Amino acid sequence: MEKVQIVLNKPLDSKYKHYVKMGDVIRRKEKFIDRICNKLRITELTSMFSECVDEYEFEHDLEEEWYSPDDAILVLERLYSYVDSHPKCDPRADFMLTAFQSIISVLGHAKSIGASFHFIYR
Repeated sequence: MEKVQIVLNKPLDSKYKHYVKMGDVIRRKEKFIDRICNKLRITELTSMFSECVDEYEFEHDLEEEWYSPDDAILVLERLYSYVDSHPKCDPRADFMLTAFQSIISVLGHAKSIGASFHFIYR
């Protein structure tokens, strides 16, 4: 199974490198997460994913769409709040909360350096 990775359009501080690969929680739960987004009437997290799936295509695609960390942080904070207040919504709710916190941390750094981002599958 592919994993989800955050890609920034600027260099990432080394202290955030271990957060870039978020494991499988987003990939395995993407439909569930998007259902929550729809319920909350917020942007679907998966709408911020790149269409590129391999390194060659990614490295050579100059038309790639980039997103503001602010938009994703808002979505992730709302998702976090929902899952935190509904811990029985999923058996892996704690794991999702940890993943959301990690992603918010990286995107907060991206915001602080003026970077844009997108998610990709690896």
